[in-house]
Amino acid sequence: MKDILLDETFDLQVKHNDFVLGESTRQHQGLILMANKGEFKQHPFTGVGLRLYVEDDRLGALRVEMAKQLELDGMTVQRVNVYSNGKLEIRASYE
Repeated sequence: MKDILLDETFDLQVKHNDFVLGESTRQHQGLILMANKGEFKQHPFTGVGLRLYVEDDRLGALRVEMAKQLELDGMTVQRVNVYSNGKLEIRASYE
């Protein structure tokens, strides 16, 4: 998906006095994973709240919530995995 891009501090990227556009699928995935429910005012049920799972051992519940939220955003999810070492594997895209 092509959209306005953010930098690493979540500020809008601007170049030559204009917003920077580019492939944004990974950016959307990251924002959905980090956001808590209620943080997207127009979509109050969107968000995984990844920080809430940091010290939690419910990796299966996290995997299910991640896949559900990505699908609700319109992505086709091929694979979502959460590993005990903290790594995430996401294969999802807008089609």
